[in-house]
Amino acid sequence: LVPQFQRGAESFMGRSFLEVFGDYPLVAEHTRRVLEGEPIRRAQIPFDGYHLEAWATPLRDETGAVNGFAGVVVDVSARVAAEAAVLQATRRQAALVEHTSDVILVLTADGAIQYANPGVQRVLGYSWRAGDVIDVLAMVHPDDREPCRVHIRRALKHPGAQPAIQYRFQHASGAY
Repeated sequence: LVPQFQRGAESFMGRSFLEVFGDYPLVAEHTRRVLEGEPIRRAQIPFDGYHLEAWATPLRDETGAVNGFAGVVVDVSARVAAEAAVLQATRRQAALVEHTSDVILVLTADGAIQYANPGVQRVLGYSWRAGDVIDVLAMVHPDDREPCRVHIRRALKHPGAQPAIQYRFQHASGAY
């Protein structure tokens, strides 16, 4: 904590916590709350490019009155940066899925749509939504149904990434 607040240990000696950190409003607010008896858990404290996380619990005397607190402050900057990178990658992936010209459907084992990207409407003319139940195989071209059925069974038996397949699917207009 000392390096993050750019203070030497001598600046803490003989001074109260609020005397040292009182000019940091968020730290002062958390200190006030814990001294009023409220435990602090995972308080996020941004500070000069660092992301700190704090826990504090009131200390009580024999009468139960709060007479101080014990706390821990951890530099979670690396975790916060990693979470931001994951969020950015997730948003980028979602944008790709939403704007691709491919049709992406995620179905439950009973045929209910779990997810349909906007490509379904752009390419096939259907406005399916999560929860709609469709008979996928009835909409596949008759010559492509068996290979599609085999692929679906394989996917259900072995969840996870599957090789891509292509088959003809009936457009809302009736054409394949």
